[in-house]
Amino acid sequence: MLTIRADILKEKPKKDGSFNIRIRFTHNRKVKRLPTKLYVRKEDLTRSFDFGKAAVVCPPRAKFY
Repeated sequence: MLTIRADILKEKPKKDGSFNIRIRFTHNRKVKRLPTKLYVRKEDLTRSFDFGKAAVVCPPRAKFY
């Protein structure tokens, strides 16, 4: 069964404090990660680095509101 999940690169934050998002595919216990150009702020994440209810996901060079 294929499982798709968003991963957040918490080890490498940008200078403005935002984190890159990758898409993780798992099939038969094999994992592939697809890089994206999407970012999320730390304020929009929970303590366990999951998306909060009102998370704002933005492409690079976009201003967070």
